[in-house]
Amino acid sequence: MTTKIVLAYRKKLAAATLDYLMLKYGLDDPDGTVDSKGRFFPPRQYSCCKKVARPTSRNRHSLKNHCRTRTHVANSWHLAYNALVIHEGMLYRLVQNEQSKKHFSRGRRTVPKSGIPKMPPHHWPLETEIGRDDLISMAILRNPLNPGWQALTTQA
Repeated sequence: MTTKIVLAYRKKLAAATLDYLMLKYGLDDPDGTVDSKGRFFPPRQYSCCKKVARPTSRNRHSLKNHCRTRTHVANSWHLAYNALVIHEGMLYRLVQNEQSKKHFSRGRRTVPKSGIPKMPPHHWPLETEIGRDDLISMAILRNPLNPGWQALTTQA
């Protein structure tokens, strides 16, 4: 019974992380409606949305930009903010591990034995060293809804 609950939570967390990454990098638009004046409104307002200024004719996309944040995605998926941060960090480290495997020189590793330094989220160099495409493809590959996910987890 608990295995089903854990797997359901992992699926939800993986889907939320992928959703956040797609929104963060502008590959997907948040759900919502646009009125005749071009103002964006999300389908449901959460507690985090109340802190954002209401859209005006000059600032039409204030809520749209907010819907791309990690806080809003965590609230919309009913997850803890920290769970989303940890899962994104795990994906970041997986991509970094995959890239470090390519750096071998005469049988010696060029990366330090200590492994990947643990950095807080605001120090993750996602746009420069890793790249959004690598991170999103890893999020798709490691998603439990992906049919090849079981093969990936048994090999690792």
